[in-house]
Amino acid sequence: MKRLNFILLSSLAAATVALPTIWISREHNLKFPHHLTYIWGRETLLWIGEDYLRLFPNENDADYLLKLLLEKRFSIDNIIEEDYKAGKTLVLNGWVLSITEGRQCALFSLTRTY
Repeated sequence: MKRLNFILLSSLAAATVALPTIWISREHNLKFPHHLTYIWGRETLLWIGEDYLRLFPNENDADYLLKLLLEKRFSIDNIIEEDYKAGKTLVLNGWVLSITEGRQCALFSLTRTY
């Protein structure tokens, strides 16, 4: 086998293994609002998620919320920052959150395990 073919096949094999892992990792990161854990505990995040779902009952589906969160191809940090810049915010329990943070809490409340 020629060296170039070997390198190309090796790269392709590595990408085949890595891409599903990256996708699963991104999906997992979206399911838990990491940034908000600096100020709130698990119970508060669940409560906020439940409040979000009461405000937006049409989003009361984990698969649908995940689809909405995955629509943008940016990092979650960038999406949240863009939400704030664009004024895409809401008030839940007296706290101003980006729509993305609200959706993350809602997804967390729908996918929680006891």
